[in-house]
Amino acid sequence: MHKVLPLTLLVSQLAMATPAALKKGDPAPFDGVIFTTEEEKNLRNIAIDKEYYEKLLPVVRSENQLLEEKVKVWMKQSQELAETNAKLQNDSFWKKAAMFAGGAAVTVLLTFAVKGATK
Repeated sequence: MHKVLPLTLLVSQLAMATPAALKKGDPAPFDGVIFTTEEEKNLRNIAIDKEYYEKLLPVVRSENQLLEEKVKVWMKQSQELAETNAKLQNDSFWKKAAMFAGGAAVTVLLTFAVKGATK
């Protein structure tokens, strides 16, 4: 698209079109197509939209870069979580049982300590 626009502009400049004010019913001074009022409005709207999107383009590009960075961070976190999950899946039954027993023991000891401190 970026290559087509300059070529179109060059060809239209080479055609040397000159505007002519015509009223309904007047014969055209040149051969060719004359735009209707509705078509002219559409072309003006397209030009306005083009300017708007050209101004918006840098913002969209910076947002795109931010999103790409977020995706990279999320992918890294996902990989780290997958590795952690794989390590936890590889733990043996006895290791898990020992961790549970240790947690239960700490809970019992904390209960006695709190009970002793509140007397």
